[in-house]
Amino acid sequence: MQIAPRKVINAWCMYDWANSAYNLVITSTIFPAYYEAITKNRLPDKIRRGDVTIQLEGVMPEELIRIIALDTVFKSRGINEVDTIKNGLVTISPDRLQNLVNGKIHLELYKEEEWQVKNATTAGGILLITYGLKREFELTD
Repeated sequence: MQIAPRKVINAWCMYDWANSAYNLVITSTIFPAYYEAITKNRLPDKIRRGDVTIQLEGVMPEELIRIIALDTVFKSRGINEVDTIKNGLVTISPDRLQNLVNGKIHLELYKEEEWQVKNATTAGGILLITYGLKREFELTD
């Protein structure tokens, strides 16, 4: 196997470093604003046990989304599952909420998209984009 010259390796390192700043800006400022805009209903500060439904705009029907929910004192198993968005709605059932103790809950929703890169190297390439939405609320009986 032939190793690239040191200048080429350094150039790719600089490119990767510069590109990381772009990714940081997009994922930390643009995507949160996007998810904020597509969430139709806000989560109230307190939620009673039962179906928790969050309505999202601009998502395709039957898309997959990862749901992560943890109590902030880490006394429960939490929720870490992939579910389907149905008609723009994400529902967390009472059965899932049993995995959480009463109190402050940290909720995260993540959607991932994977695209093939056009004109990539001979090895190919993919672009993975992760959208995230984070909320906190108090869970009560």
